[in-house]
Amino acid sequence: MNDDAEHREADLPPMARGPDRDLFGRAPRNAPDWSHRRGEPRWFALAWTMFVLLTTIGALQAAGGLSANAGPTGYRPSARLLMAALGGGMAIIWPLFRLSQLSPSGGRFGAMRDAARDWVVVQVPLQAVVLPHLLLARWSAPVIGALGLSFAVWGWVIAAIIAIALGGRDRTAPHRSSGAWAMVACLAVAVLTPLLAAPSLPWVGVDAVFPTWWWMLSPIAAGPEITRDREWTGHHAAVFLEHWQALAAVGGAAAVLWLIALGLALAQRRGRG
Repeated sequence: MNDDAEHREADLPPMARGPDRDLFGRAPRNAPDWSHRRGEPRWFALAWTMFVLLTTIGALQAAGGLSANAGPTGYRPSARLLMAALGGGMAIIWPLFRLSQLSPSGGRFGAMRDAARDWVVVQVPLQAVVLPHLLLARWSAPVIGALGLSFAVWGWVIAAIIAIALGGRDRTAPHRSSGAWAMVACLAVAVLTPLLAAPSLPWVGVDAVFPTWWWMLSPIAAGPEITRDREWTGHHAAVFLEHWQALAAVGGAAAVLWLIALGLALAQRRGRG
């Protein structure tokens, strides 16, 4: 087959190029393609859980190797890096996994459903890792609550971006360029603030005095900022009003994005009607 023929075949929808096949080369039964199974969380749930597990084990091992600094005091630097890694994984690995796939069936409402389901898959292991740090790092309940809320609201932002991108893509189209803007947006959300914060990254400072609220504008930097050493408060870390305000702003942004996704879904339904 020459190059021109290959390009013509690539421009055809999947059904015109042959039967749609899954990861193991199997064609669907009683269905024209696999669109009814795209968006299911089982493979993503496995990959995400393994990432969270291995990252957590790495943080624990790194702290355990510092025998002179054993205990919560020696573990806290690794715990801050762990929170940064988990936030980065949520903002990069999750959309990279979903946006590299063809869209599931169900249009924009189906994309919203699948993104919300993915949010649950992402949050369950994250929150399961955050909660034990009441004992592992001796962080207070407000700090743990702020960490959990940070992962939750940033997760809603990422889920909304994915829902908008996948819902607007023709599920039979072989190209994936329509998700490129969404991946760029997720990357910007994840890394822009940490890049601007360098070299005074939030997990480097010791016994910080004032909160740096704009570090909260990234899922990577938010966790380390919340958990910075603030021994002068009488606690190993402390949450300030500026932290809650920044989280409220992120939650507001997530609400706006979901309203946009809903408006586009309703417009799509009216267009089909």
